Amino acid sequence: MDYENKKMEALEELKSCVKFDCEPAKTILKLFPELEETDYVIKHRLMQLLDYFRGRGIDNAVCARIENWLEKQCEKPTDKIKPKFKVGDWVTNGDYTWKIIDVKVLDYILQSKNGEIVDDTISYVDEEFNLWTIKDAKDGDVLSTTKNIFIYNGNYNRYSNALGGYCSVKHNGRGLFIPEEDEKCRDCRIIGISDATPATKEQSDTLIKAMNKAGWEFDFEKKELKWILSNKENT
Repeated sequence: MDYENKKMEALEELKSCVKFDCEPAKTILKLFPELEETDYVIKHRLMQLLDYFRGRGIDNAVCARIENWLEKQCEKPTDKIKPKFKVGDWVTNGDYTWKIIDVKVLDYILQSKNGEIVDDTISYVDEEFNLWTIKDAKDGDVLSTTKNIFIYNGNYNRYSNALGGYCSVKHNGRGLFIPEEDEKCRDCRIIGISDATPATKEQSDTLIKAMNKAGWEFDFEKKELKWILSNKENT
């Protein structure tokens, strides 16, 4: 099957109905590189685009004509993209770290550590991102395990399966642990690394709230704990 000809037919049909010169076609090619792949993807992406343009200058009857034409091009979904990641996985490319919160036919729904939700194509994420591991964690990152939320100090001992932390707290906000001065250069042994992941915004807020309540704050730029109450007995 000549996918290139089918793609061009679809684009020409769309361009003939959109009165914005060639910009819609440029947008399609720029935002949806999957158009190079399969009939199913062409159909799915153009259907999404039709939904966007419907009511934005394109007559509904024209949209219906294009939709009917697309339906005839691909009766069955074929060659669906198989995602590399699953719901619950944390992925990173070194600059950005996201949690997979849903997997659609062609897209991942992603959530940042700050709670921002975006979507991106499976093909792009699978190619550019890798599964997050403790090796991707940096000094000052807030991490979470099944038992604790803690600020990682960059001290990772793979032999003892232990991580170092500036401080930690349980998920319910209790049990705040601040290492003594002579412990800061050693593994605090917060928890084994097997289930460590980046902390969500809610988890980070739980830790910071517990620290502040006990009279502590953390300077994320200088990577140091600071005592903010004059009377340390309040801890």
